Amino acid sequence: MSTPTPGWYPDPQTPAQLRWWDGTRWTEHSRPLPNGGPPAPSPGPARAQVTQAAQGSTAPSSSVPSQGPTPALAVQEDPAAKKPWFRRTWVLVTAGVVVFLVVFGAVAGLGDSGDEAAPGGTPAASTVAEESASDRIEVPDVGGMSLADAVAALEAVGLTSDTIGDAGEVESQSPSSGVEVEPGTQVMLTVVDHAAQEAAEAAAQAEAEAAAAAAEAAKGTLSQQNAYRAAQSYLSYTAFSRAGLIDQLTSEYGEGYPPEDAEFAVARLEAEGGVDWNAEAAEAAASYLEYSAFSRQGLLEQLTSEYGEQFTPEQAEYGVSTTGL
Repeated sequence: MSTPTPGWYPDPQTPAQLRWWDGTRWTEHSRPLPNGGPPAPSPGPARAQVTQAAQGSTAPSSSVPSQGPTPALAVQEDPAAKKPWFRRTWVLVTAGVVVFLVVFGAVAGLGDSGDEAAPGGTPAASTVAEESASDRIEVPDVGGMSLADAVAALEAVGLTSDTIGDAGEVESQSPSSGVEVEPGTQVMLTVVDHAAQEAAEAAAQAEAEAAAAAAEAAKGTLSQQNAYRAAQSYLSYTAFSRAGLIDQLTSEYGEGYPPEDAEFAVARLEAEGGVDWNAEAAEAAASYLEYSAFSRQGLLEQLTSEYGEQFTPEQAEYGVSTTGL
C-alpha cells in the first residue's frame, strides 16, 4: 500500500479528534472531528482500509501515533489554514498595522488641533507663544549718541530708559543692541560728557605745568641759585644772622653777589625751612663764650651790634638765655 499523502486523518489513539499526517509521520497538530462526531465510513474497500488502519495504529503509548493513516479517510487541509482566526499570522500583522495607523492618526489629529483656538475663543498655547514672540522688540544700538537722541530712539520703539551720568554721549547700554525684549523694557544707559572730561583734563594739565613753572621759578636765576648754594655753605660752617649772611654774600671781600640775588637766596632758605635764626643766635652766643668771657649785657651787645653779628634783639635774648647768663 502506498504512503498516505499529507492531511487530516482520524487519530488512531483518540477517535474523537483528527490528527495531521505530514506524509511521513504523525505531527502534534490535532483538532476535533467536524460536527462533534466520527467521520462517516466510506463504502467498499475504503472502510476495510479504515478499520485495518485503526486496528494497526492502536496500542502505542505515545501521544503521537507511530503507524500511518488510511488514505481514504484523509481530510486534505493545511493545519495553518484551519487555525483560529486570531492565531493566523496574516491576521495579526494586518491587525497590528491597522492599530498603528489608528493610533498615529489620533496623535496627529491631537497635534493639529493644538494649533487651533480652544473652546470659548481662547487661543491655543502655540498661537499665544507665536504672538508673544512677534511682539518682542529688538533693542537698537544707541552707543555714541547724545543722551537726548538715545532716549528718543528707545522711546520710538517702545522702550524706556534710565541713565548713569547726567549728560554727554552714551558709552554703554544694557541690554545690548540686538537683544529682543518685551515692550516697555528699561534700557540702562551709561553716559559720559567727553567734552567736559577733556576740558577738565586740559585744566589739570595746565595747572600741573604752571606748578612746575612756579617751582622752577622759585629756584631763581642761575646767579640766584649760586647765591642760595653759597648761603647754605656759610650756614654749615658757622652761625650767621640774616643781615650778617646777606652782608657776607654781597661784600666785595666776600662773595660779591648782587643784593637782589643775596636777598633771594636767603628768602628761599627761609621759605624752605632751611634756617632758624634763633638757633643761629644760640650757636653764636656759645661760640663767643668759648672764645672769651662776657657778661650778659656785653654778650647781648655783641650779638646785636651792626659791627658784630647783627641779630635782632629778640634773637639775641634767645641766644644768651641758652647759655645760662
